[in-house]
Amino acid sequence: MSDPVTLEKRVGAYQQPFSGIGVEFQPLGVEADHSGIVLHEAGFHPKNDNWNFPSVFSPFWRLYYNSGGEHCVVFGEDFFTLEASRIVLIPDHQLFHCLGLQPTSSFWLHFSFDRKPSQEQAIPILLKPSPVELGLIREIRGLIESGKPSLQAR
Repeated sequence: MSDPVTLEKRVGAYQQPFSGIGVEFQPLGVEADHSGIVLHEAGFHPKNDNWNFPSVFSPFWRLYYNSGGEHCVVFGEDFFTLEASRIVLIPDHQLFHCLGLQPTSSFWLHFSFDRKPSQEQAIPILLKPSPVELGLIREIRGLIESGKPSLQAR
């Protein structure tokens, strides 16, 4: 018999964009600039070993990038592994579950975006990271690990 997965709700992970362990940026209610995006949180956990959250349904977009394939998001009966070969982008108001017990390096962004994906767009949105995107992720991770986030952070 396998070990049961403990699913727990993390305070703030559902109705707020703040996980309590990331770097918090713009508060709620801030108007977006010309890009339509308001960044609320950037986070990095080098050995995230308990990423089990059921029934996530929030008013915020989420971007995930993990270096290993130990965690996944579940939409209905479809499992999508978080791994180094892809960025997983989840629009707001999507029901999904987070699963993962093995330690892995996890990077995330939580943000508001004033646009919606096309009705034909598959969810989650799976993107192949470019060298530029990987460089930005490495730079943001480095800032978080050093404890010196951007002066834009609150």
